[in-house]
Amino acid sequence: MAAAPLSALGSAFTVAALGFLAWGIAAEAHLRLGGSHLAAVLLFMAACAGWLGWAALRSSERGQRPSATITIGIMAAAGGALVPFAPLAATFVWVAALGGTIGC
Repeated sequence: MAAAPLSALGSAFTVAALGFLAWGIAAEAHLRLGGSHLAAVLLFMAACAGWLGWAALRSSERGQRPSATITIGIMAAAGGALVPFAPLAATFVWVAALGGTIGC
């Protein structure tokens, strides 16, 4: 019975961490919707979607391992491509590496 509060706490921590990371990257890369920054915005959105997708699949009880692996790959690839715009985006790659290491 204690798993539900811990799961909710973990989900809240995940969303909070992603929010702080989003704020840091947006401030660091000065994201806007024009020129080369449009690519950075799209990469940023893909990396965030990958992180949230992985967190949702990880907490599901169905054990969708292939789908979780795909979302980790999206998060790592988009985060790695975002690094030239904002070095803090390397956090997406680190989280993906950790997620892959602990077994999705």
